[in-house]
Amino acid sequence: MATTQVGSDAHFELARQVAKESMVLLKNTKQRLPLSKNDFSGSSQLGLLGNSANDSILLMGNYHGDPSRPVVTPLSAFQSLLGETRVNYDQGVWVTGEGSWDFTQAIQVRLDISLAAFFNRFVQTC
Repeated sequence: MATTQVGSDAHFELARQVAKESMVLLKNTKQRLPLSKNDFSGSSQLGLLGNSANDSILLMGNYHGDPSRPVVTPLSAFQSLLGETRVNYDQGVWVTGEGSWDFTQAIQVRLDISLAAFFNRFVQTC
């Protein structure tokens, strides 16, 4: 493949389609998904919890090159869609065990919002 083809619009569209078709929805009993901007009328707030919601390096997986386009985190995508003041975020606990195990902020995010989404990556160590 020529380097001019890397990161082309056609390749990004194919990757977007593959991602859409490979998502696994574990539970949607109240039919809240997929979300749209119309779900957030008035003063509705979205809460994002979990380490993967704002970690662009983690989202790139095992890719070690320079991305041809900026990596968009779920946090930045929702802030762009809804505005920064309508999206509350907390990482929760650190995957590596570093940092605080205090859930106070994560609990407060959940209490202040209308809908929550959790983004996490589980790491298996030997």
